[in-house]
Amino acid sequence: MTKKRLLLIAAVPLVVAVTLGVLAILPPRPDEMKTKFDRIQDGMTMAEVEQIFGEKGVFVGRGRAIVFWKADDGSAAFVEFREDCVTGKEWADSKETILDKIRRWLHLP
Repeated sequence: MTKKRLLLIAAVPLVVAVTLGVLAILPPRPDEMKTKFDRIQDGMTMAEVEQIFGEKGVFVGRGRAIVFWKADDGSAAFVEFREDCVTGKEWADSKETILDKIRRWLHLP
């Protein structure tokens, strides 16, 4: 085996490790769901919020009307309604690790 071929074989795992390391330390970029969530304002109707997200949410409130929308990465938007108007909202960040993201991107179990 030539030195060039040996060097190339050794460089491939190094490049993969450096790439994964850089991805792990980069801050998460704002996703589409968070951008939509930031557009929601107090006083909006349920129909306006559903139009922003592009789908109906899941009702989870007990005693209060709380509806949530979940993103693929596990993050979620919770919006509280009173008399069909937004009275509050809360964002739950994803707990997904870099390995979970890679599995999701590659559609692995």
